[in-house]
Amino acid sequence: MDQLRLCIVAHIYPSHARDYKGIFVHNIAAALARRGHAVHVVTPRRPGAPRREVLDGVTIHRYWYWGWARGRQLSEFKRYPLVLLATQLLVGALSCLWAVLRYRLGVIHAYWVVPGGFIGILSGALARRPVVVTAAGTDLNVMARKKIAGWFVRFTLRRLDRLIAAGSDMRRIAVELGMPERRGVVIPWLVRDSAAGARGGADDDEPKQDKRTTIGAGQTTTDAIVWPEGCRARLIYVGNLTPPKRVDTILRALAGALRAEPEAHLAIVGDGYLRPRFEALCAELGLNRHVRFWGARPHEAILEILESADVFVHCSDNEGLPVAISEALSAGLPVVASNVGGIPDLVREGENGFLVGPDDHAQFAERVAQLVRDDALRGKMSANARRFAHDHLDGGAVIARIEEVYQQVLA
Repeated sequence: MDQLRLCIVAHIYPSHARDYKGIFVHNIAAALARRGHAVHVVTPRRPGAPRREVLDGVTIHRYWYWGWARGRQLSEFKRYPLVLLATQLLVGALSCLWAVLRYRLGVIHAYWVVPGGFIGILSGALARRPVVVTAAGTDLNVMARKKIAGWFVRFTLRRLDRLIAAGSDMRRIAVELGMPERRGVVIPWLVRDSAAGARGGADDDEPKQDKRTTIGAGQTTTDAIVWPEGCRARLIYVGNLTPPKRVDTILRALAGALRAEPEAHLAIVGDGYLRPRFEALCAELGLNRHVRFWGARPHEAILEILESADVFVHCSDNEGLPVAISEALSAGLPVVASNVGGIPDLVREGENGFLVGPDDHAQFAERVAQLVRDDALRGKMSANARRFAHDHLDGGAVIARIEEVYQQVLA
């Protein structure tokens, strides 16, 4: 394929090595760069991040907005401050337009319908460039229901050239909000790119290797997590400790699952402002011996961390297609997750995991206990998880489909 010149717009993008907010956007950008395309990313600036840098072949342009020096981000507010939102939209659109014209970029690809998609639509109209928008979940599940944000969502959906939906449910919602059906396509997140030598997926039927690190077992790496000795069931959650992630449901379910396996242990990898609340809930439920909060880890260490566990747990009120679940399947972990958004596109009930309601602590506990008790079932689901990831989430196939979308809008 001939070289494409691409401008990617995202309001969430990693700002340092241990930051995996929006890491999937960088993974896709880097994979496109490895395939010979010229890739520029336009994103808001955050504390500690340079204004411009080249990382993994991707040129990153970070723009100023009101409140950036204090690390204030749109996702942290229930109601968007007007000045913060206005400067992100205006300066973002001007920065995108400048990058497109300065580097002669041919396609604008925005992540999240708002604000990135709206920024892309404004820039694309001025520069006369086609605009592709990826819907991740919250933009259509939550923002579309709000009075002002909903207007931006509908405005963008009616004017974009293509929508890449992270799951079939996202495409359905977009059509209901006014997007012409022919403009929508479903493409999952990239989990690993074979060209980058990423881990996972070597042999779908190969048993999951035991890479558990326990206290007293010898050397560990700085970014490893340590499981307590005598732990018979290793559960893991990876993600932000912020809404809409329902880590409280996971903790209450663990309290129930401990009746079936008293030596189960939960590792929570990630951070966020709700961490103190979840730590207090652990104490209230008597789980301090069974739960450890490990904080954030660099994204390149996540797959190896996942491979040290037995079962992945994930609960959320709304989702698109969670990267964490995709990575867990790639690591061969059976998944117990909430039946919302695009999660059923990843977790096949009874095959590579179980689906439960976001508030159903009892069923969550029952499904976790079932996987903890039944080694044969866990092994079968582990093999199915690897096979699913190889067939549907492999980087080469995902990037090829994204390239097809670019070719369609340029035709």
